[in-house]
Amino acid sequence: MSFCPNCQQELPQDAFYLRKDTGKYRSVCIKCKGQQDTARRDPEARKVYRQEYYLANKPHINKQNAINQKKKNMTPEQLAESRRRLSERRKGKRPEHLIGFKHSEETKKIMSEKMADYYKTHDAPVKGKPHSIERRLRASEVRKGKNTGVAHWNWKGGESLEDRHYRKIAMTTMEYKLWRGSVFVRDGRKCLICGSTESIKAHHVTPWAASVEKRYDVDNGATLCDRCHRWVHRKNGPLGKKREIKKCS
Repeated sequence: MSFCPNCQQELPQDAFYLRKDTGKYRSVCIKCKGQQDTARRDPEARKVYRQEYYLANKPHINKQNAINQKKKNMTPEQLAESRRRLSERRKGKRPEHLIGFKHSEETKKIMSEKMADYYKTHDAPVKGKPHSIERRLRASEVRKGKNTGVAHWNWKGGESLEDRHYRKIAMTTMEYKLWRGSVFVRDGRKCLICGSTESIKAHHVTPWAASVEKRYDVDNGATLCDRCHRWVHRKNGPLGKKREIKKCS
């Protein structure tokens, strides 16, 4: 048995339409759905349907009208406060009719194509509109602590400030400079990916923090330009697949 909110009746499941795209039953019964479809086409039937709908949902409609009237009499500050309180109550909650609902792949494709056609002739809503200082400050407060410490994708168990400072000092030592120069000479001072000779860097194949023994091992070094160096680190991260560095011909 299911409840039809339109005619306010408990009806068996076969009294409702079964949607082919989602495999779920409609919220209104077949009879009410037929009345709705007829009302859309026939002006006289539409008038009768609206009267019947009003009588069946009078308490809800009167309540909504009272809310709308109250909103019209509110000042902008009162309306903003009302919306804020409503937002707080709704946080973390999902409407019951959307729980477990997922669009089919066909529906997703149609939605994607329609949006692509729309943006061919329209600009994005925020294009060319810089955020205000207040909006940027609010966004900053929301993001604080969400991508730092343990929550960061590159977290390695709590590396201390002394260890990070040691890396900067180590890059100024003679041992590091000799390792860097040896890697450059072996690779002919060219990027192993694109062959560029500009802005070259010595890359650790096994990361600096992962192995203390291989930090100054020439076989663990690779010459990369600045652009390819950033690309390799991005591809080797958790969001991308690890790429091997091969010598260019």
